[in-house]
Parts: sequence; C-alpha cells; structure tokens
Amino acid sequence: ALKKDVIVIQAAGNQHLNIDTIAYFPTGIDRNGAFYKNFLRVGASDQYGHCSAMSNYGNEHVHLFAPGEKITSVTPGNGYATEDGTSVAAPVVSGIAALLRSYFPKLKAWQVCAILKHSCRSRFDSKTNTTFGIVDALEAVKQAKIID
Repeated sequence: ALKKDVIVIQAAGNQHLNIDTIAYFPTGIDRNGAFYKNFLRVGASDQYGHCSAMSNYGNEHVHLFAPGEKITSVTPGNGYATEDGTSVAAPVVSGIAALLRSYFPKLKAWQVCAILKHSCRSRFDSKTNTTFGIVDALEAVKQAKIID
C-alpha cells in the first residue's frame, strides 16, 4: 500500500484496552518498529469528545479518534441502523481522507495521514489517563491548503 500511495485506516478495536501495553494486530509497524507513514489506527470518541467506553486507546498506537457512538448509517435494503464502535469511527476518518485526496490530489498518502494527525483537536481523558486527538475536517483542509 505504501508503494502504491494508498492510505490504510484501521479501527482500533472495541475491548477498551490500552494497546500501547497489549499487542494488537495488525500492527501497522514495519521491521524497524516504526509505524508506516500511510497507516492510521482510529479510536472512537463519545458525544462529549471523550474516549468511548468501548474503544481501545493508547498514546502511541491509536493515532486519532473520531465520533463512534450513536452513528446512524444506511443498511442493505434501504434501511438505517445506529451503531457504536471503532468500525463506525474509522469510516469518518476515511471520508475526510478521501475529501483531502480529492481536493488536493498532489498530496501523498503519508502527507494526508500527517495532516489528519496534526489537525486534531487535542483532548485529555482522565479515565484512561491518555491524551488523544479528535479528527477535525475543517482544520485538516486548512492545513492541506498550506501544504498544497
């Protein structure tokens, strides 16, 4: 994926584990122990901007968070469902990444990942004792405009 300039976005998981201290696969880590530049792991935030009670977390191994509770989406057969979890948070980040790649086609995958991480709204969660960022589409576009 890195060689083909593709962004890989992974849901962090829903066991409410600190995956900085517990191995969680796939890792997105290369042979040298560094994350691939085109890889993002996404946790879920609640409606108040805190780490969701079900989301895995970690200062190093979860790159950013996105809304992941009470997310309504379409289902097969023209229906709707409201779901919780990192599997509904990750598509939020995927959509913003697609927006950036669409409007700023010169940006490389690693640049979009860097923009998404650096444009987050920083939060401290006292329950997990971690600092994390919540994705911010407007700020990401502002940063992409500067780089592009």
